[in-house]
Amino acid sequence: MAPGFMSATLRTTLAALLCGLGFGLSTVVTLSWGTTPRGHRAPELERNQGPSAPFIHKYLPDNSLDKQDPGPLAANANGMTEELFFQLIEQTAARFCPVFEQYGMGCRIMGDWTSSIVNAYAMRFGGEWHAVVYGGLARRRELTPDGMVAVLCHEVGHHISGYAFKSFVIGDNWASTEGQADYFATHACLPELWRNETATNASFRGRIPQKAQQLCNEAWPEQPRRDLCYRIAAAALSDTTMIARAGGVRPDPRFETPSQVRVAETLEDHPTPQCRLDSQMAGALCPIPFDFVRIPGNDLEVSNRSPEAERDAFSLSCFEVHGHPRGARPRCWFAPQLGQ
Repeated sequence: MAPGFMSATLRTTLAALLCGLGFGLSTVVTLSWGTTPRGHRAPELERNQGPSAPFIHKYLPDNSLDKQDPGPLAANANGMTEELFFQLIEQTAARFCPVFEQYGMGCRIMGDWTSSIVNAYAMRFGGEWHAVVYGGLARRRELTPDGMVAVLCHEVGHHISGYAFKSFVIGDNWASTEGQADYFATHACLPELWRNETATNASFRGRIPQKAQQLCNEAWPEQPRRDLCYRIAAAALSDTTMIARAGGVRPDPRFETPSQVRVAETLEDHPTPQCRLDSQMAGALCPIPFDFVRIPGNDLEVSNRSPEAERDAFSLSCFEVHGHPRGARPRCWFAPQLGQ
């Protein structure tokens, strides 16, 4: 049992909801939540893939990588332990649960260390916003503890990063695209969590590829902000290397080889590992601060996928048409509607 976690659990099922949406009984999941208001014990799932529904957004496509998991008692080559796993989740919840709650929503930022599922997800259900990470993903050899925090920030980003949004066949299109969630993780979430960890940030000097260090130095004149950029770049490389190897993609993504793809329409699903690294690095270079008191592109009188929604995001992130080419979302997944 995780440190500080209450022993009583609340068990509930999503069966009625999923069946009502047309999903068979094979998609039913059983959840086990801690009774603490910000409990971090994730759902215990009946299936190795985790829950499946249109309103659930997974970090990786469904996979069978759980078979590679050494298990929660194995020695971990990436430095992750059960205690650290829950510590990182608690730190993320402490900062972002108040953000969720300012929108009148319950907050479930949590994890399941014992699960072998190699994934994470975001979901909204029953007045609560969820961001969940599994032990099988956290124990991947390629993923550092900082890389796991980047994954959790991605899931938080589905809820609050705003434009660009996904579209839905049913329900409310509340979720940011996969590329946007990647961008938010390094542009807003990780800086918010790590800005004051100056000694740890400084320890990344000389530990990242030269190209990434050059990009950070060009973007940030002050050394403390450069150090933060170095750390974020290291987390992004760990994260996207894990994505590539988990998916059998070669070669590994590199800062020196940005994607040359230019999409005609914004991609809503998972970009390639190289494109995801490009997006995360772009977020780390954007000098425009994010404002956590509103979701850009949301609550407008027009669609949150409209040009007006894109314009609403100008003040909270970098767009080339708005005079900020450095740190702009890469064209390998993002197709701007304005200024093309």
